[in-house]
Amino acid sequence: MSAEIFERSAFRRASSSFRSWAPRGVIGTFSTAFSDQFSRFCRAEPGADRDESARPNLRRPASPDGGTLPPMTEASQWSRSLLRMRICRLSLLAVLVALGPCLGCEKTAREPMSAAQYQKSAQEAYDHALRKFFAKDWINALALMQDVKREYPGTRVARLAQLRIADTHFHQSAYPEAITAYREFLRDFPSDGEIPYARYRIILCLFESRGESIMAPPLEERDLANIRDADRAIYEFIRDYPEYEEKERVRYMQLWVRGMLARHELYVARFYLKESKWDAALARTEYALLNYRDTGLEPEALVLLGETRLRKGDTDLARAAFQRVIDEYPSSAFAEPSRRFLMHMGESGRPTVETNY
Repeated sequence: MSAEIFERSAFRRASSSFRSWAPRGVIGTFSTAFSDQFSRFCRAEPGADRDESARPNLRRPASPDGGTLPPMTEASQWSRSLLRMRICRLSLLAVLVALGPCLGCEKTAREPMSAAQYQKSAQEAYDHALRKFFAKDWINALALMQDVKREYPGTRVARLAQLRIADTHFHQSAYPEAITAYREFLRDFPSDGEIPYARYRIILCLFESRGESIMAPPLEERDLANIRDADRAIYEFIRDYPEYEEKERVRYMQLWVRGMLARHELYVARFYLKESKWDAALARTEYALLNYRDTGLEPEALVLLGETRLRKGDTDLARAAFQRVIDEYPSSAFAEPSRRFLMHMGESGRPTVETNY
């Protein structure tokens, strides 16, 4: 194939492609005219667009010895053809970029929907997304719910879509994203009937993100920011919705969270006790006793309180703490260490079980 034939064939394909992309209407008229001119240029024979005899200044220059340069080689003709093709491609690209915003002008505008049609369309879109949600197709469900929220703002299904977006994150164990989505719902729709559900799910996310793992240190030895947030959220939830249908589960989570916070305080108190920082150890222990009652850790906290006071030299206060364990929690495993401490201090009481405290 010669360079000229290759060039004309490539230009024809470019012209056809341009026609297929050109919009109709006013822009289409301009594009068609441009495409016609482009086609005629592509069909023209090389050299037909210029008259060498009429424009002698365009003739090939003479060689130094007075003769003319030899005719162009086949490789030179190919180079010229490729150059012309690149120029035409850039010109075509510039036209397409300029017409880009109008490429959709040919589409017929939608007729405005009535309120009933709008609600029906929104409900159908939500139902389709909900089927994906119940099928546990989380990726597609998330994308479809986001479409519903974006395309039908102000509708009831848009509100529900926001909740389902948060639920989808929750089912994928993406708890930070779920918490953000639930809180967005609380902020945007503070009077919605699903507010209790959203707040309950935030508690679940905080509880599930506590990060238990056999490879991690015990929870009481770690930062408990999420646990503290959960404790505050649970307290406010029980205060506002004491008869919520999942109240038993909420109570269980509250007991677990408060017990973990109390255990963390006792862990820190023991650390201070080992460092002989009596006041800091007492402050932590007394805080746990005051703020985390009914967690089942009171006997342990009282024994730790008595031991700290004993080491500090407050024997009367230490004796009172140990005696309180014996009087109020006689069946506790910490009653025996209390008796041992009292015996050490010269008080009556006989240990019955060997206990390593």
